[in-house]
Amino acid sequence: MVSQSGLPVQRACQAAGLSRATYYRPVVNWAQRDGPVIEALTTLGATKPRWGVLEICGSAAEHWTSVESQAVVARLLSVTAESAVADGV
Repeated sequence: MVSQSGLPVQRACQAAGLSRATYYRPVVNWAQRDGPVIEALTTLGATKPRWGVLEICGSAAEHWTSVESQAVVARLLSVTAESAVADGV
């Protein structure tokens, strides 16, 4: 298997410090994948501004079709909070 530059993928990944699994892993559009959850977090943030990760995960069955993990909710909350601060809200 040879990449477009003529260098084998194994050698190119080794030079870049990447695993071959990383090279072949498909690119994921996180904004599109997490869009419905971000919308739900924005809605909950507007209606229940004092709620944290545990309260949001507890009410996840009411708002989402699939329950997201607490780590995902915490990551998305931090991202939405940073964007709110950047927007001046």
